[in-house]
Amino acid sequence: AKLVHELYPDTFPTKTSAQVEIDELYALVPDIPQWHKATMDRAHKQGFLQSPWGVRNYFYRVYNWDWTTKSYKEGEDSKSAIAFLPQHSNAMFQRKNTVLIVAAIRKLGKQDIWKFHAASFIHDSIGLRVPEADQFKAKDLLLEVMTRPIKEMGGLVVGAQVKSGKNWGAMDAI
Repeated sequence: AKLVHELYPDTFPTKTSAQVEIDELYALVPDIPQWHKATMDRAHKQGFLQSPWGVRNYFYRVYNWDWTTKSYKEGEDSKSAIAFLPQHSNAMFQRKNTVLIVAAIRKLGKQDIWKFHAASFIHDSIGLRVPEADQFKAKDLLLEVMTRPIKEMGGLVVGAQVKSGKNWGAMDAI
């Protein structure tokens, strides 16, 4: 709550208002706290977490012993441990998306008119600049790539939405 308040003071003017939002999220998705705890426990016990792509990230201070309370408290690596698997999985999925999109653009013979840059990725979004006449062909390509089953994650399929517009501020779902 403290970090949420510090990062978004206009939305969460107090630490308490941020905590209320977190509590409401946990009420809507009650499995999140258990998943956080299980992930931290696994990282603490093993000293690492391994992604579905076989990449390991090591964690040394998921929990720290508190001599005053004679119990473990979350350590410096606790939040990193929680974030690793989702962040790494998204990064690897998007890495493969890059390869698939570039190959599809070449196969379509559009490499000179469809613009796809490294800067086209923003977190879990992909930007592709195409002529207006090609927007639906591009939409089909992006949906095919982004909603394909993820082999490394047991065939998980994640939904996607495609938006189109003249600029980032004027996008509509297509």
